[in-house]
Amino acid sequence: MYQITPGQDLLCIGYTGLYGTRYILDRKLDKITDHFSRTYLTEETQHLDKLPRIDIRDHRISVENIPILTRTGVPVREDEPELVAMLNAGELSYGAISDLLPSFEMKYGVSKIREIREGGILSALWDFCAEEGRDPATGRILSPGPGCEYFLSRIPVLQFTVELCECLELMPFRIYAGGAYLAAASQGYRLCEELNRLGVSASVFGHLTAGRQRLRMDGAEPGFLTNEHRDEIDKI
Repeated sequence: MYQITPGQDLLCIGYTGLYGTRYILDRKLDKITDHFSRTYLTEETQHLDKLPRIDIRDHRISVENIPILTRTGVPVREDEPELVAMLNAGELSYGAISDLLPSFEMKYGVSKIREIREGGILSALWDFCAEEGRDPATGRILSPGPGCEYFLSRIPVLQFTVELCECLELMPFRIYAGGAYLAAASQGYRLCEELNRLGVSASVFGHLTAGRQRLRMDGAEPGFLTNEHRDEIDKI
């Protein structure tokens, strides 16, 4: 029996490719310094360091390094226009919340969730669907699993990640993305709205279908998702 069902929303929680972005900055800096100024790289590294760190396990969303109102302990949206001014005024501080959205699975119909790791979100999406066709006891393939339709343009990814990947001729949606999560939910838009309100980046980028095809829908014409698991970082 499928954990995920046709019609459910596909969503990405957190920015995809952050681990790969940090890897490039930490270990491949020599390959990008001719393309970006030191000042720009320093600014973007500082921005990376200020992003919330997400951990979803045991039915809880835990977040570290998240801006919180000092008086109330309520998280603040990442895109709050007065964020810097509020921090400078002492109205905000960075902290941690161990259960950001209690009972989120039941409330928003989340049937399956997994961390995105090696191979990026596209590798994770293939496995997310394909493993539904396996017998959980034996691992034997019983069916191809459900299909999906998705839009790359709706996946949360930092512009800096895209720029680094363009410089190195890498596909940003196929680089290691630890700390971001792929989920299926019946009320994905509502869940993403609430997570965004609480300072966590999240977006619905597609939905599950009854057919076998897994299609990208925002190209010049629909394109097929392929079963590739090599991480683009390995190219450098």
